[in-house]
Amino acid sequence: MSPPDPIPQTGDSLNHGAQVTIHDPLEQQAILRAKRRARRRWSLAIGLGLLGGAIAAGLACLLVPVHYEAFALLKISRQSPAVLNQVAVSNDEFAMFKRTQVELIRSDVVMHGTLRQPDINKLSMVQDHKDDPVSWLSNQLIIDYPNDAEILRIAMKGTQPGELAKIVNKVVATYLREVVQHEREIRNQEKAKLEQSHVASMRELRQDLEALHKSEEVLGVSNSEAAQIQKRLVADQLADAMAERRDIVRDLRRVKLQIVLAEARQEKPQDAPPAEAPSAGMEPALTPLPLLEKEKEYLEATFAEVDKGVERKAKDLQSLEKFSADVASQRERLAQRSKIANQLEERLRLIDVESLAQDRITKVDDASVPAGTGAAVRRNAWAAVAGLLSFGLIVAGVALVVGGGKSSRL
Repeated sequence: MSPPDPIPQTGDSLNHGAQVTIHDPLEQQAILRAKRRARRRWSLAIGLGLLGGAIAAGLACLLVPVHYEAFALLKISRQSPAVLNQVAVSNDEFAMFKRTQVELIRSDVVMHGTLRQPDINKLSMVQDHKDDPVSWLSNQLIIDYPNDAEILRIAMKGTQPGELAKIVNKVVATYLREVVQHEREIRNQEKAKLEQSHVASMRELRQDLEALHKSEEVLGVSNSEAAQIQKRLVADQLADAMAERRDIVRDLRRVKLQIVLAEARQEKPQDAPPAEAPSAGMEPALTPLPLLEKEKEYLEATFAEVDKGVERKAKDLQSLEKFSADVASQRERLAQRSKIANQLEERLRLIDVESLAQDRITKVDDASVPAGTGAAVRRNAWAAVAGLLSFGLIVAGVALVVGGGKSSRL
């Protein structure tokens, strides 16, 4: 009987690159038994790997926490709310404005205002951090500008999607009320003050206008040009009266001198100075004393009347100048008040127009948890577990192959 055909050593051929012929039957049977044990080990490893993977995947689904993210969006305009006279805002100013809004959202005013609400304070997420909820909420908020756009995102992550949305929405509402609405109330207060100033200015304007009309009635003029004409007329009349008074004074002095000379002639004719020689064709310059006395009385009476007229005209001119100065001052004050009233009216008009413009900060959308966020986290957890199990299976398979090869060579 011929010996059996040699069986090549597969492990040795793989390891050494050459076939080795084994003629010992016992050794051949040992190799067959090793191969069967290897196949059984592979089946056992695969079964155990699948079982372990299923168990690990189930534990991952139960034990790995699912994190959700709720976020709200706000529109941050580059320009201030205005319809007319918009002023360009530089990049640095706008960047500072955006950073300021982030700090205002994290401020104690907004944080306390949010946590003060009963529907927020009783949430489990807040109760878990009731020792310092303000710091916890401030640190948990994610505030950014996606792609550095004019969109402000307020987000928060956690395992309670319903509570996340409530907290973020309440933060947004508190910020809009305590910061944005407060600025709007300041503008409304400024408008109310402007309206009060405008009413007071119009009242003072009417009072000044009535006083001006009364002054013009006293002067008997209707405008400044007429007042100037009347003042010049009174000044001319005063100048004429003063010139007439000077003439009367001169004539009165002359008559008094003549009376003195006439009396001297009557008392001592020999001592009296000779009368002036009359001019050719004129009578001697001798006037009887009674006529001189009458002329003196007439001049004195005329002087008294003219002097009263001068005083009256002087007082009239003084009053006219005072009234004219008052009228000019009233007109100037009236012009100033009218200018102020017009400016206030223009500012009120601009405020009314700008109140129709869109606010610089507006809410785009309420906070919500996007659909599929938790499922995506779960899928990621499953993928991680599957990857670990696959790695474990590969390691186990390699170990089995190596173990089978070694046992086959023994």
